[in-house]
Amino acid sequence: MDVTVFADCLCRQSVCTDPADSADKFADQLEQSVVSVLDELAPLKTCSKRCGRWSNRWLSESAVAAKRKRRRPERRWYRTRRQADRVVYRSACREANAEIIKSRQSFYQQRLNEAAGNHGARWKIVRELLHSDDDHAVMEPAEAKRLCSQFSRFFIDKLQRIAREIETRLSAVAFSIQTLRRAPSSQTLNEFAAVTEEEVARLIKLLPPKSSPLDCLPVSLLKTAVAVMLHHLLG
Repeated sequence: MDVTVFADCLCRQSVCTDPADSADKFADQLEQSVVSVLDELAPLKTCSKRCGRWSNRWLSESAVAAKRKRRRPERRWYRTRRQADRVVYRSACREANAEIIKSRQSFYQQRLNEAAGNHGARWKIVRELLHSDDDHAVMEPAEAKRLCSQFSRFFIDKLQRIAREIETRLSAVAFSIQTLRRAPSSQTLNEFAAVTEEEVARLIKLLPPKSSPLDCLPVSLLKTAVAVMLHHLLG
């Protein structure tokens, strides 16, 4: 993306022509303006991508042969429905499963050995093993709200139980707890120190190159257009 074009389009938005007078409203206005510019310069696109069967990567020749051997008694049992054919089919299933598990273990063990000393590569393999990159169904808003309420109530109740337990145990202590408390500090925080553009630019450039789905602006673009965004961030 051309940073100059991005800056020109952003300057024509309401965040520059008519900025809000409160911090919360200005933050919402900045997000809306940035999203509007990005929708114009880099609109979202959807595409279809064919996903292959990743399980075939780690199948050894013996595992593939065991799967093929399993298919023959499987078809025979589906055709005849005889108990003897089912016994043969289940025996072939156990042999094939054992070969598949052994092949998978060997495959990932080899990958972990090859990634020795490379923490990034090892973490990628561990994520594959934990299936953390699998797609999950999107939860309905009502269900998400219900789960959030349950989690919130669980932790609130837990903290209240802990507070009651502490109060009960302290009430049994002979000496006063007031003697253990520190005296309040005489110094108070009345205002924040002003920051400079150089300090903000340095912090932005130190950001890790990772973006959250909640970010209205990708970190890579923010770091590239840091000179453009400084005026709005400090405004």
